[in-house]
Amino acid sequence: MGRQGEDAKIIASRVFVSRINKGLDVHRYFLTKKGFTFIEMALVVGLMSVVGLAGYKALSNGLRIWERTRDFSVDEDIAIFMSKLNVDLHNAFQYSLIAFEGKDDQIVFPTIVRTQMDKNVSGGQIDYIRQIGQVEYFFDKLNSRILRRQGNYSQAVDEERPQERTLVDSVDSVRFFYYYIDEEGKADIKRRAEDVLPAAVAVKVEFKEKTGKKREVTRIINIPVGA
Repeated sequence: MGRQGEDAKIIASRVFVSRINKGLDVHRYFLTKKGFTFIEMALVVGLMSVVGLAGYKALSNGLRIWERTRDFSVDEDIAIFMSKLNVDLHNAFQYSLIAFEGKDDQIVFPTIVRTQMDKNVSGGQIDYIRQIGQVEYFFDKLNSRILRRQGNYSQAVDEERPQERTLVDSVDSVRFFYYYIDEEGKADIKRRAEDVLPAAVAVKVEFKEKTGKKREVTRIINIPVGA
């Protein structure tokens, strides 16, 4: 019995030591996995740098494309403005109840406009007609915009001011010049228009590109019934 008792004690002590060692191993495992190693941190930093660089390049390219698009947009808007002014001046005429007014940055004149028909006349349907009206183009210096305002016959005669519409944004200046033909047949250029229609109107628009370069667009529009 003495020998067997000693063997049992030895086995029990070995089991106890084995369990302690296993516990220490688990503890060491969690201690070693508590944080990142230097290599893991270096990999993470490297990956974040690559992702950040790619994002910066994508953003930079996007901004560059947006700037180019903006320049194209201003050119297109100015072309549309010139086209509308050309049509309105070609349809302009002398009319006693609607005066022609021309200033350095504003022009108002009678012309043929396309306006919505009265629903009582059109039977409740939305329809458009062409009639005598008034058109105004002017430059908003505060917001650097070219605006257009259009009124039908009754609005023009009653001197009402309908809501304006923006045609061009981000311009530096707009200037109108008025051409009259004198008795000798020579062109007399004025900064302000008289009560009669001029023979032609010149308009000059100045704006800046994103590079800071100044640009200028000028057009002379003849008025068929002008003086």
